Amino acid sequence: MDPRYTNEFLKAVWRLIPEPRLVTPAGEPVAVRSHGEYDPAIDRFSGAEIEIGRTVYRGDIIAGEDSGPTANKGNASAILQIVLRPSQVVMRDDGQPVPQAVLWIDPVLATAYEVLREGAPQYRCAKHIAGMASHERVAMFTRLLADRMARKCSDLQAIYDEYDQNWNETMYVMLMRTMGDSKNKETFTELARRVRYTAISRERNSIVYIEALLLGASGLLEMYGDDSYIRELKTTFDYLRQKYSITPMEAGRWSISRTNPNNHPVLRIAQMATFLSTREFLFDNMIKCRTVEDIHRMFRAEASQYWSTHYVPSHPSPEQPKRIGHFKASLLGINLTAPMMFAYADYTGDEKLKETALDLLEKINCEDNKYINAWRAGGVVMESAFDSQAMLQLGNEFCRKGLCWQCPVCKRVLRDIAKQTLSNT
Repeated sequence: MDPRYTNEFLKAVWRLIPEPRLVTPAGEPVAVRSHGEYDPAIDRFSGAEIEIGRTVYRGDIIAGEDSGPTANKGNASAILQIVLRPSQVVMRDDGQPVPQAVLWIDPVLATAYEVLREGAPQYRCAKHIAGMASHERVAMFTRLLADRMARKCSDLQAIYDEYDQNWNETMYVMLMRTMGDSKNKETFTELARRVRYTAISRERNSIVYIEALLLGASGLLEMYGDDSYIRELKTTFDYLRQKYSITPMEAGRWSISRTNPNNHPVLRIAQMATFLSTREFLFDNMIKCRTVEDIHRMFRAEASQYWSTHYVPSHPSPEQPKRIGHFKASLLGINLTAPMMFAYADYTGDEKLKETALDLLEKINCEDNKYINAWRAGGVVMESAFDSQAMLQLGNEFCRKGLCWQCPVCKRVLRDIAKQTLSNT
């Protein structure tokens, strides 16, 4: 096995072997009464219990070689170090060596782990997910989605605190954040910081004012030539920027190369301007969504008349309404409505509303992107956004970070192999 991954492997399999065969380098057997529970804060299995000779020890188990700047630190409670081969011993805080034991592991298990880890970037574990029983797959998807929602709740809580614990402001920032593509997510967020929702609310009776606020503050108007309408927006923004003390962004911060015209930041901002000028009580209406139709109705908006003949300023194009389509509205339902609903339910302790948020994801079709298509190519069946969000969590948090040893799929595969090898001994 690649030495770089031996520590990960040991942490992955330690609790999978009920009666590990352990001996010290001197040949003394080590009996394991309790494997302990992995504590990521200390990178140890805490609460373990072992017996060496006739002496019982309780404390932490170190899995793998302990080297680098943190070696020999935080080992006050260490009772054992498990390794695949004898290595340099680690020391407790009191200067005494931590007993070391070599763990015998069937080579089949080590090979399986290496295959899984090497194939992680290409989602090769998809075949194992495809082979799961339906109830096992549903249980795993549910755990993954719960973790994804918990992370999003944390992100939303940070925005909620930043914006004076105001749910309408929070929803506005998240709306802007999710309206753009992945390349401009942070740029849209910065635009929402510069043009606060309070300004939008005060000027919402004029679509020209809302467009001027958002497009002027984005800096994007400076990238294109003028026509009569663009000059009007610029003049209006000069007035509004003084009124609300707005510093416009630099246009160069936006990523617009190789951008689909329908997803150009200028057009998305224009659509948002219409949406914001024709909708009141955004947050209240959003958490009332219960169906896909509710979401499509919620986000139904068409950019103003000027944009029906323009994708970008001062460059006329054949006339075509520029609406937020069902596909984009569904994405907003997945990435905005359901997380906002879940976060608010978490904040208020409303378990029924949490279930409603998850139920909404089950009603929306799953995303269609390169990551989801890669899982599908491996045989994973996904029927709704509930499933695809779970798989995005798996790919983002484990596969793409090379954290196979923490991955539920890897653990399941290794557990099954461990059972098989034990039954054959």
